[in-house]
Amino acid sequence: MWWKLSLVFLVALVLIIATIPVRTHAALFDPDKPPPTATPEQIIASMYLTPGAAIAILTILTVAVLVAYRIVRRG
Repeated sequence: MWWKLSLVFLVALVLIIATIPVRTHAALFDPDKPPPTATPEQIIASMYLTPGAAIAILTILTVAVLVAYRIVRRG
C-alpha cells in the first residue's frame, strides 16, 4: 500500500510542477554569448501562478486525494 501512495504522490507532484508556467528570459538571450545554465533555484523563482494553473493544481490534488483514499480503503 505504501508504494501505491508514494506513486500517487510522485505523479501528483510531477503534474503540478509541469502545470505551473515558467517565465523565460528569451529576450535577454545573446547568440554571441554561451547560454547561461539554469539552476533549480532560478527555475523555481521564475514560476508564477495563473488562475488556470491554480484550478489545474486543485483538480490534480483532488484526484490524487480521491485515489489515495480509495487505496487506503481497499487496504
